[in-house]
Amino acid sequence: MTLGLFNLSGKDLEDNLGLIRRTLEDYSCRLYLFGEGFLQGPDYPSFDYEKDIYRTISSSSIEIAGLRKLSKDKGVALGFGYFENVSGGIYNSYMVIDRGQVIFENSAVSRGWMKKDAHADYRQGKALKSFKLEGRRFLPVLGFDFFLEDLLIWLVEYDDRVDYFIWLDRSNLEEFIKRSQIFARQTLSLRRDGAYQLSLGKVLSQNEKALLVDI
Repeated sequence: MTLGLFNLSGKDLEDNLGLIRRTLEDYSCRLYLFGEGFLQGPDYPSFDYEKDIYRTISSSSIEIAGLRKLSKDKGVALGFGYFENVSGGIYNSYMVIDRGQVIFENSAVSRGWMKKDAHADYRQGKALKSFKLEGRRFLPVLGFDFFLEDLLIWLVEYDDRVDYFIWLDRSNLEEFIKRSQIFARQTLSLRRDGAYQLSLGKVLSQNEKALLVDI
């Protein structure tokens, strides 16, 4: 199975929906992964709640429905980050769709992606979750969740239960590599500076924009 990590970003939701479609035309993968907060673009969130709430989308939105149809029509799996509206709360979320079906959805547990004085309606998820595809189990981890000490025991437990970590992060490279040393499983990561495949703190492969990994 070929997995693709794509460090791409347009300016807004419309741009990034187009980027997904073009990426599916340009590369041949079973699973296409895009980064944390990908759909709304790099300038979101502003942490002005009254503005941000109008750029969020729900998991049942027309945009997500369109991506589900695209995934089904192409017979592939898509993973992407987006800022989700759940009853007026804004969550830093990630979704994976396989052939039209949602097989994973979860939100960042830590507050690391938020400003310290963020409005109370910028909210956190509750737990880590994994998903299975083609006989392999993956654990997506959003941003600062990989550094959150309260989650460390669960991450270590998942190290024995999954085949790969998927880390969608914005920390600097040195911190990223150091943290990945403690896990036996390989870490596949999308970051602002590129896409990476790591094992025990060693970079196995990397690319600034697109990294294809056969697993």
